[in-house]
Amino acid sequence: MFAASLATCVAFYAGRHLQRHDLDRAGLRVRTEFAMTTDRPARVASVQVTVTPPPGLSEQRRAALLAVASH
Repeated sequence: MFAASLATCVAFYAGRHLQRHDLDRAGLRVRTEFAMTTDRPARVASVQVTVTPPPGLSEQRRAALLAVASH
């Protein structure tokens, strides 16, 4: 649930950024992967978030989108 909610949050703010700049959100993808600790108590050890911008963004727009998503 934690990883899914993190991906949802990143996708929401990335989508809002695109919408605010009148850019198409079609093709925006956010994926998470996580690893659990091997000891107790059970907990998330690491999370990796991968943002795939929509196709056709300029390099400047792509960099801005990834900056928003990373914050």
